[in-house]
Amino acid sequence: MSGRFILLLVLALSVAACGDGSGSTTTTAAVSTTTERITTTTPQGTGAIETTTTRVETTTTTNLPAVAVIDIVVDGGTVERVERFDVALDGTVRMTVTADVSDEVHVHGYDIHADVAPGQAAVFEFDATIPGVFEVEMEGSGVLIGELQVAP
Repeated sequence: MSGRFILLLVLALSVAACGDGSGSTTTTAAVSTTTERITTTTPQGTGAIETTTTRVETTTTTNLPAVAVIDIVVDGGTVERVERFDVALDGTVRMTVTADVSDEVHVHGYDIHADVAPGQAAVFEFDATIPGVFEVEMEGSGVLIGELQVAP
């Protein structure tokens, strides 16, 4: 590969590493080039062959905490803004829901239920072993109060 191609590849990977500004994903690239001179002997004589090998390795990592601590406050039977919480696959979710109404909190997909009432928070912890996007709702009223996005 030419030096220009390698430079363009590294530049493209660097731009991709910038991401969307959330800081949750990092992409790094490592480029190594080796040149080897091989001497061969044939019936026609001795000759030298030069070979160049270029290797590009990319690594993508997700910087999500192993324990996602989620606090949701329900006021007047609803939340100010429904948030999507990023959770690492195989990480732990520790969720606390406080509310000024009595209802049941339901985390869909994981089928987790917990009662909540004024002065009595719903607190639960579970392992995020199923990838996807899951609604968290006040089951009785059907009000969406959050979403979990579980991804590697």
